[in-house]
Amino acid sequence: MGRLALVVALCAASAACQSQAQRTAELQAICADPITRTPGNFYAPECAAIEPQTNAQLAEDYLEDAPRADR
Repeated sequence: MGRLALVVALCAASAACQSQAQRTAELQAICADPITRTPGNFYAPECAAIEPQTNAQLAEDYLEDAPRADR
């Protein structure tokens, strides 16, 4: 009975693990949405790690979040 429980536990643990390729594919789908790339978003650091933003994208994000005198 103990061996059966161990085998079941190992199978469940291995099924729950993702390969790096699966994780990257999942992140690419998540990071395709521009909202997930905004600072403060849970996925922002991971999205930046797999596909860093260009200088133009960083400048655009900065200008969108910068305070304006007319606000």
